[in-house]
Amino acid sequence: MMGKLTGKDMGLAVRAKRTRRLERLASTKELLERMMPKQEERMQKLQELVRLWASVVGPGRARQSAPCDLVGGKLVVAVATPHMAQQIAQMKGNIQRALRERWGLEVEEVQTPLGPPPVRPSAPNQPPRRRAPVVRVEEAEVQALKEQCPADLTPEAAEALARLRAFFARRFGGRAGSEP
Repeated sequence: MMGKLTGKDMGLAVRAKRTRRLERLASTKELLERMMPKQEERMQKLQELVRLWASVVGPGRARQSAPCDLVGGKLVVAVATPHMAQQIAQMKGNIQRALRERWGLEVEEVQTPLGPPPVRPSAPNQPPRRRAPVVRVEEAEVQALKEQCPADLTPEAAEALARLRAFFARRFGGRAGSEP
């Protein structure tokens, strides 16, 4: 029976010990960061390494490789091809030096498993890559150029050559009707 406590029951009542209240609420992220500060620092360094990977190995190699993990002195770099794995392995000393100088990380081993590098989102301030404009070729133009082709060509070869000439004339300018 729950109700109001009377005077004789007050001595038997158990009271909660007064504790300090939290002055503010803490997020789960903040609590985890306090519990694992070294893990958070390691993750920040790895994020920065991923972002600046091209400055470590060069832009060409960075397109075909990406650091994936950093555990106990071992850097794992995913590579797209066996050739790229060999190149990254040959750069081990340079990679170790760059990690030591820039991020204070001691890496003893660079492992290069074969597989696609993780997809990196493109930076929002980069302009889109240029694409060639779409070129539409008129059938009448193709037929006119087909008639100019040598007679010893098969009909398929003559049509392909005519389409190619019409495409180049439209795309790059010039005279489409010139001699083959």
